[in-house]
Amino acid sequence: MATYRELLAKESPEMQARVAERVEKASIQLALSALRDELNIDWPPESPDNQYHLNK
Repeated sequence: MATYRELLAKESPEMQARVAERVEKASIQLALSALRDELNIDWPPESPDNQYHLNK
């Protein structure tokens, strides 16, 4: 069975360029979504006990 790289090598240079561009865009989107997830801080809800100690 042929690998992806072997199949891509048989394609035209234009197709190879389009595939490379789409892979690059997908990689960037994946990196940005991972960064967005890291920046999304999920704080726990404030409990009444926390409010008591904060306002004491």
